[in-house]
Amino acid sequence: MGAEAHLIDHPALEAEVRDVGGAWVRVLLRDPSAEWAVDFDGPCIGARGDDDFLVPLTLLPAMAQDLDLVLPAVRSAMLRGSLPRLQETYAAWFPGFRRTTITTGDARGPAPADRGRKRSIALFSGGVDSFYTVLTERARIDALLFVSGFDLCLGRLEEPDEDQVLSRLGAAAARLGLPLLHIRTSLRRYTDRWLRWGDHYVGSGLATVALLLADAFDEFIIPSTHTAPVGFPYGTHPETDPLWSTERIRLRVHGDDTPRPAKVAEISRSGIALDTLRVCWENPAGAYNCGRCEKCQRTMAELYLAGALTHCATLPDVIDLKALATLPVQDASRRSFAMSLRRAAQASEQPLARAIQAALGSALGLQ
Repeated sequence: MGAEAHLIDHPALEAEVRDVGGAWVRVLLRDPSAEWAVDFDGPCIGARGDDDFLVPLTLLPAMAQDLDLVLPAVRSAMLRGSLPRLQETYAAWFPGFRRTTITTGDARGPAPADRGRKRSIALFSGGVDSFYTVLTERARIDALLFVSGFDLCLGRLEEPDEDQVLSRLGAAAARLGLPLLHIRTSLRRYTDRWLRWGDHYVGSGLATVALLLADAFDEFIIPSTHTAPVGFPYGTHPETDPLWSTERIRLRVHGDDTPRPAKVAEISRSGIALDTLRVCWENPAGAYNCGRCEKCQRTMAELYLAGALTHCATLPDVIDLKALATLPVQDASRRSFAMSLRRAAQASEQPLARAIQAALGSALGLQ
């Protein structure tokens, strides 16, 4: 990566930013075979101040395709300094991903802006992790963020109605006394061609949006998915997510010291969370929560162990032990969730706790 352009003797991915409107940014991406457009539309984007958000947007697509990377100026010295470690980590984690040569324009970094009191924004999807973060960090959070195009509005045949989701999350944010910012993006229409969202790219996607918001916020809080230490590669990870920070905005992972069942027990004390909780990503027939998929089933079991399942307005209140006994736990991420839930059942005094423990043991092949 350097400040001076050089002749490219290897296929490259090139990125260019176009400001379409006051709150609408379009990124044009070109490689030797095609050109794509990725759009971002939402508050605070038009006044972003730099184009450093292109780095998390493009790095993994370039590595996955063995392409060099040609970008406009990367102004953050902190971000430039993190790139060797990010590339080393991703190349080790994901077979076939190659380290890329990055060419930029002027690479001088700006002095960090002094805007007085720091402002923090937290990602808010309505799920367990994001509710846990906002409820336990409420005093230091200034706003919440929901992104259409990350887990809905993807063009799937079955997904929940965006207006319904926004209405519920907006009502929850209002009850929490926080504004809810909403950004729309077509990012996954590009990245899903080469990358799996959860396994590879979700942390990069979050970082892309975080850096777009650097003119309005100093801290971007990412609710953790897994509990540290996370002993397997994953798209959002406490080892890699903070490395996308710049002098202007810090990315902070929250909640990686708390197992998911303990998070559920904490948010179960909140009527706002129980009225709004949204965990399903399969969404058959456009359901807000289907109540049948792997994630719904284990969330229902976690709520039951917390004594709150009958109070949750968005999920069925019946535990299906047969479904728990056949949960798909083939990958490391799902297996870690099932193991954590089984430990919670082992420690619980709820009437069905032993049966839940036994069912999960069957799913995990432990009995």
